[in-house]
Amino acid sequence: MPSECSWTLICPPLEVVSNTVLLTTSNGGQIKVQLHSDGTYQTTTPQGAVKGTWKFDNGQLCYNQTDPAPAAGRPGQFCAPGMDGKKVGDTWTQQGPGGEMKGSVVAGQ
Repeated sequence: MPSECSWTLICPPLEVVSNTVLLTTSNGGQIKVQLHSDGTYQTTTPQGAVKGTWKFDNGQLCYNQTDPAPAAGRPGQFCAPGMDGKKVGDTWTQQGPGGEMKGSVVAGQ
């Protein structure tokens, strides 16, 4: 398997593509992450939406924000380990910038 791939290449199964990853913050805010099969994504938060590209790299799902461009001093790329085995119906907890978040994969976009 290549160390780096997008959905158009041979990759580990990524059922999160064409479905929605829903993250709920400790204060009840929701973040929706939608990965598209063309290698683009959109994340929607209470503050608005960001878009960019994604790839699977060394066991991590990596996002590169392009629209809007990241604010000065903020990284444009973020990698999330452990997403390659997630499928519709899965739930988990993870640490976020504001504390613990609950994650799930829901069908559709």
